[in-house]
Amino acid sequence: MGVLSLMAVLLLGGMRLGLSIWESGDEQQSFEHRLERADGFLRQLLGESSIALGQAPAPQAASDWGFRGAPAALSFTAPLPYQLGSAGRYVFELAGHHAGHGVDLVLAWNRMTSAPMGAPAGAAGGAAAANQTVLLADIRAVHFAYFGRLPSEAAMRWHEDWSGLNGLPALIRLEIVLAHGRLPDRMTLYYAPRLSINGA
Repeated sequence: MGVLSLMAVLLLGGMRLGLSIWESGDEQQSFEHRLERADGFLRQLLGESSIALGQAPAPQAASDWGFRGAPAALSFTAPLPYQLGSAGRYVFELAGHHAGHGVDLVLAWNRMTSAPMGAPAGAAGGAAAANQTVLLADIRAVHFAYFGRLPSEAAMRWHEDWSGLNGLPALIRLEIVLAHGRLPDRMTLYYAPRLSINGA
């Protein structure tokens, strides 16, 4: 009986370990699929970003011509992808939002409204009040950087901030710090706005 009891304990322990490894692997695979979908979606969306002239998003107009890049958030204008519904140009904001013990990578968007010709188009500061979706959940941090040449610079380099007054950057870098226990622990993704002529 003692031997049988010991065997039962060992078998149950092995089953628990196997289930734990299985669930961990399944969770990792699910996260990788979400990451792949988010990357493809952002590649499409940021590739279509542009400088907006003659239109401004409600409720405010800013002076960045529809593109404002910062280390923690990125605002830009682009056509609304078919995945999100109707057509038309929208203002988007991509940023990390604190959620529980981690951060969610959230995309918010708001339809652009008409403005007098030549009026600057603002960034997506008000977009979060309209529509938003979580692209990636339960990560630790996000960081943006922008590659291009400012009028005062002789060569292209990475910048922590970028204004649409300088045109679109040649590249946008998104660094994602993943949750504890994930391998790798961070990823770097690059996106190229197709309408950028910076550095050309």
